Amino acid sequence: PAKIENGNEMRLDRGQGMMMNPTKTEGASGMTAKIRLNEPRQSWSFGFYFDVTDNDAEAKWVVVSSNGKIELYDVNNRKATVRQAVNLPAAVQVGKWVELSWAADKETGEVVIYLDRQPVFAVKSVLDSKNAVGLSAEGDVSFKELRLRK
Repeated sequence: PAKIENGNEMRLDRGQGMMMNPTKTEGASGMTAKIRLNEPRQSWSFGFYFDVTDNDAEAKWVVVSSNGKIELYDVNNRKATVRQAVNLPAAVQVGKWVELSWAADKETGEVVIYLDRQPVFAVKSVLDSKNAVGLSAEGDVSFKELRLRK
């Protein structure tokens, strides 16, 4: 589903997501990427999936969206419920890269969500590091400099 552009950017078209190879991501306790909205749209979102079970029925999903919020969802039986939501510190601009990250502390069980290297919020959560991670996009979105934290 992803197109490679400029040698180091992945572009996801409208309504697409992409799961990473679990054998490569096992043990991940965080993820960072620079993300760009490529075209103006009334409704858009981008983010990460993490702690995704084998059958995709359960996961965590952090999303930045056109509603002006950054939200963390718990997904159970493929139904997403907002767990935490805060207003974005600044509007996302078309064509400008933003850095989105999540990091889990295995000892304390705290998951921290960052936007442009600034902590946005933290929640307590038990993660299984064997579960998958992935990218989500609703709109024309590019990702680059994707890094996993182990």
